[in-house]
Amino acid sequence: MHSNIYIALYNTEDGEGKYHWALIIRDPEHKLSEPLCVYQIVKKKKWETNHDGGARLSAPLLCLIEMPSLETNPKEVDAFIRQQPAGQGSSALLRGQKGWSSAHWVIRTLEGMAELRWFEESVGDHADFYDYIANVKGKNYEQGVAAGPEFAHVYGAHMGITVDGIRVLDTM
Repeated sequence: MHSNIYIALYNTEDGEGKYHWALIIRDPEHKLSEPLCVYQIVKKKKWETNHDGGARLSAPLLCLIEMPSLETNPKEVDAFIRQQPAGQGSSALLRGQKGWSSAHWVIRTLEGMAELRWFEESVGDHADFYDYIANVKGKNYEQGVAAGPEFAHVYGAHMGITVDGIRVLDTM
């Protein structure tokens, strides 16, 4: 059995290209419009996990980035993610980043899944992966939406497709 996994990018008040990251796990038999498992960390006094096994995707969600399917079942994925600490611990910060963030946590969690061989390959260089997701995928999609439908041909490859009412981009 396999599981579908997505990186959710949520708009923040920090401006264009600045996103809150979360992981979405979906059983292939369920639609994106149905309640899903959303895994994330949030900063209160310190970083804390904020997982929801029955969330509906809504604003300020910008888009989902579809990752390759995981070669395991959703229950194993859930158990693994729930074991991931919210804080930085001994994890290195991404090149050019000043502090721990939800993006760091998502990337570290994805790398842990790769180490379990749930993905065929690792996410590679973490800073390059971050730049690709935030600055190529997210920012280009955000600019395409702002430009409007008359410029769809310019941003076409970055606009993804709509699945169950949710905009989904692939990692390619």
